Amino acid sequence: MDALSVTASVIAVLQLSSNVVKYINSAAGATKERKHLREELRACESILLQLKDGIDDSEEGEAWSATIAALESPGAPLGRLSVALTSIEAKLQPNEKIKKVLADLRWPFNEKEIKEIFSAIEREKSLLGLALANNSRKLTQEIQRTSKHNQKQLTELIEVMNRSSQEYEARFLGVNDNLANLQDSQARLHDGLETLHRSHNQRELVEERLTILNWLTPIDYSAQQSDYINWRQEGSGQWFLDSEMFKAWVESDNQTLFCPGIPGAGKTILTSIVVDDLTTRFGNDKSIGIAYIYCNFRRHDEQKAEHLLASLLRQLAQGLSDLPDDLKLLYENSKYSRIHPSYEEVLKDRFDENNSLEIRATKEDIEKYIDGHMGQLAAFDDWGLQLHDEIKAGISDAVDGMFLLAHIYLQSFDDKTTTRAVRKALRQLQKQTPGSNEDQKRDVLDQAYKDAMDRIKNQSPGFQKLALVVLSWITCARRPLTTAELQHALAVEVGDTCLGEDNLERIERMVSVCAGLVTVDENTNIIRLVHYTTQEYFERRQKQLFVDAETEITQICATYLSFSVFESGICQTDTDFEERLESNTLYDYAVHNWGHHACGAAKTCQQVIDFLLCDAKVEAASQALMAVERVSFHSNYSQDIPRQVTGLHMAAYFGVEWAVKSLIDEQANVDQKDSNGQTPLSWAAERGHAAAVQLLLDTDRVDVDGQDKVGRTPLSWVTNEIRVASQNYMISFADLIKNRYPGMIETFKSFLVVLQAHQMGLLTNQTLHMMVAQIFNSDPDIIKGFTQLLPSSEAWYISRSTVPENENVTMYFDDGADIEAIDTAGPTPLCRAVESEREVIIGLLLSHGAELEKKDNIGWTPLSWATDRGLKPIVKVLLDKGADFKIKGKDGVTLLSRATGRGDKVIVKELINAGSDLEAKDSKGWTPLMRAAQVGNRAIVKLLLDARADVEAKSKDGWTPLVQAVHMGYEGIVKELLHFGCDLEAKGIDGLTPLSRAAKMGYVAVVKQLLLFGADVEAKDDDGLTPQLWAAKMGHEAIVELLVCGDKPERDLRDENN
Repeated sequence: MDALSVTASVIAVLQLSSNVVKYINSAAGATKERKHLREELRACESILLQLKDGIDDSEEGEAWSATIAALESPGAPLGRLSVALTSIEAKLQPNEKIKKVLADLRWPFNEKEIKEIFSAIEREKSLLGLALANNSRKLTQEIQRTSKHNQKQLTELIEVMNRSSQEYEARFLGVNDNLANLQDSQARLHDGLETLHRSHNQRELVEERLTILNWLTPIDYSAQQSDYINWRQEGSGQWFLDSEMFKAWVESDNQTLFCPGIPGAGKTILTSIVVDDLTTRFGNDKSIGIAYIYCNFRRHDEQKAEHLLASLLRQLAQGLSDLPDDLKLLYENSKYSRIHPSYEEVLKDRFDENNSLEIRATKEDIEKYIDGHMGQLAAFDDWGLQLHDEIKAGISDAVDGMFLLAHIYLQSFDDKTTTRAVRKALRQLQKQTPGSNEDQKRDVLDQAYKDAMDRIKNQSPGFQKLALVVLSWITCARRPLTTAELQHALAVEVGDTCLGEDNLERIERMVSVCAGLVTVDENTNIIRLVHYTTQEYFERRQKQLFVDAETEITQICATYLSFSVFESGICQTDTDFEERLESNTLYDYAVHNWGHHACGAAKTCQQVIDFLLCDAKVEAASQALMAVERVSFHSNYSQDIPRQVTGLHMAAYFGVEWAVKSLIDEQANVDQKDSNGQTPLSWAAERGHAAAVQLLLDTDRVDVDGQDKVGRTPLSWVTNEIRVASQNYMISFADLIKNRYPGMIETFKSFLVVLQAHQMGLLTNQTLHMMVAQIFNSDPDIIKGFTQLLPSSEAWYISRSTVPENENVTMYFDDGADIEAIDTAGPTPLCRAVESEREVIIGLLLSHGAELEKKDNIGWTPLSWATDRGLKPIVKVLLDKGADFKIKGKDGVTLLSRATGRGDKVIVKELINAGSDLEAKDSKGWTPLMRAAQVGNRAIVKLLLDARADVEAKSKDGWTPLVQAVHMGYEGIVKELLHFGCDLEAKGIDGLTPLSRAAKMGYVAVVKQLLLFGADVEAKDDDGLTPQLWAAKMGHEAIVELLVCGDKPERDLRDENN
């Protein structure tokens, strides 16, 4: 079976799902259940569309071959899902009599059937999720594990539906036949090919949804959740779910349940149990949001506060059938300015009360864990039941609520072969019972780890060596390693020119020799230590346990980077580059981390020097280091990198002091520029590697003031790229100043501290400029020299903004400096002044001829920035100076539309008075009035209407401002538009009139307004449905009564001024 057959299968299931949704929309009653089932099917369709695209986009399915084979195996999800949907369709599909009387199509499912249907879809959806991730190994395992159970559940679903209605018995006979042989249904699958064309619009919506979610954050915690919940023993953690405090928390609003626990108590596993419980109970209730985070001490760079908040927002948003309009608007207003949501925009509420429930593993949970894992011990079958009970009781008594200890202690019995040895070990455990305080418990853990290491060292020499290498790599690795990466790392020997496939260790053996200290997360294939306290233990004792680990890892990484396969240098296409990364499993890790390990190496590694002296291999590595696919449609990203990178550049990038020195001694060109014009000194200075900077400066062959292609010096990279208050940056800064401007070090250091504080968010713009003014006013002569060392626009702006605003600063604009200076970031001094809200500097720049329409690298002018930031006084200043208010962004959005979207009434009024085009449309065909109607700002709608904006303008979807306002349920805006005589019967491309749309959405107040102005209650949409039918279908009884009654109150045609 090939990729085409799987694609056809997916299309057929999509067609079935589409039919089912159509019948769901035509049914009446059970509004909540219908909505939930429709949303569940839409979520399933989203996965199927992505799965189809993934298979289609791979080269003839090669990259997906294993997943395709799994999808065609017996028990695969597509066949069962097809049967389930066919069953649902059969019961939903109206017979000929029902087709004639739509109102008689009632909801045919009872509560038990609905529960079974949701369960069936969810089971297959989870398997499809694994297929979408192209995790063929896990997919195959899950298919084998769940096949019989899922088939049984599906059979029960058919039987339940059969019993509930004899009317549909004949239709279900065919469905039961399909259960016997799912594979025979392939012939009908190709009938769905036509669906591909009809699904184009839906795919665009799915892609837009994914783009917005990925813009928030690409981080996903579902794999960790799956791994952790798989560790659970059946029934464990039930004490927590049954606790009165947890039950009260679940049933309460706006409360936090704080659950502290000792290290190793099982907090992570218990969290996964809670997530699983909440998802099972409330997963189908779209009014309840469930989101979770698993913090990882090895991933602190991607788990900063803003990332965690964005992840929570993403999880809550993706649980909805439609993304919130606020989120869509936030994305629309931010995507071109590259601004991610702020804390204020993400946080909408806060928790006001806290309860506390301590997490401790109960004895019952620990005994269940021991029962579930004792059978894995080598001598288990030789022991009797009495000894099994002694082990269980001894361990559960000794661990005192520490789940982690139970795991380690149980593993300690793996090499005990006699009853006497077991009982001796149990007596030893009783002496190690944890005390009551944290230090005592940590001491017991440390002793347990020491005992585990003693067991490792008592193994045969080969196993002992393997265990120590595995543990040293996992402990010292700069990021979590996959099992395949660690296999490759262990297979490499110094001197190899290619990977020896005959030297790969089995994953099971890598784990087993480590005495229970290592585990594998199945969903992510990450091999890791069992607990963060294990990592802490090894880090504290790294110098004793893994003496030369950093040197050995450096040698392995350098050897891998020197494989002959990389002699071809840079890959010329994205496909070739991705193939290189996929084919050479350890390459990504080695490229990004060899230098970090080299900095900790105890001695010089010749393998590193040999690698750095090979230009082709260095360029290949630099491509893997620098190439970043920022968005899914970032084509040719692998070529968006600097070229002519040398070994000295690479050594400077990581700040490997001994490598820099060795290359200098080898007479490497210390002033060699890459394709961006940057020297090794720039690379070292940008990253704050003080020792490397000093080594390069000491050669006397380096140009301190050398500029790159955008006019930046090494010092400019130091001052512009500081992210944290690092002493290394201070030293690098001082070294550069000392060589260029003796006597200025302390002044420049003071400035650097202030700049760091500002970049860390500790100082406002106003405070920054005040402090910089104080620093430089202490020595005015330094200002001119300072401007020569910074990026052009940064230097120009800062040097002039340090002058107090109440002094005459005209003389500073007469020194011949370029007031249009621009650097790699794009902004001119005027743009920087606008961003910092410095009106005096803006006025001076304008009075000296600064160009109002100078654009930055994203096409924005100073007025664009002022409008987007809501800087009202500055907008007025720029408009008064004649700034172009007709400019459009890349999405075609005008400044008026942008200000409208922000809800900034003052700026909207300024732009209208300036003569902005009220009818200018963006790429979606939206006018400013449509955008105002969409965001719900009645005051701005009124401003635009008073200025005679066109109330009948239509977007590309055929929506007028009225349709938009009705869709959002904004009664006040609907009233404003109706007063201006807009078309009451305007239809969108879906054929709904405003009244039908309001009736469908359940907006009673909007329906009343439309009726007051004479909307046609008999108007039909493209499917022949009237507003009454829509209201009846959706279960909106109050609106049905309004529409059927026919008694309309007297129309009030008066406006707000009576």
